[in-house]
Amino acid sequence: MPIGNVWESVAVDVLEVPVNKYGNRYILVVQDYLSKWIEAVPIPDQKATTIVKQLISIFCRLGVVA
Repeated sequence: MPIGNVWESVAVDVLEVPVNKYGNRYILVVQDYLSKWIEAVPIPDQKATTIVKQLISIFCRLGVVA
């Protein structure tokens, strides 16, 4: 797989973990293939709206490829 720029190609995964005291049952993991940067965010469920909200938060903070 050719890799061009940072955040152009990413891996996204949801891992199930024991429920913590804040009610989070999953961890959303996002990794950039080029820089190997990893973001891990606790989330309470696997709903699309929850995941998209966290992805938007990550990309707004770190930027996206134009």
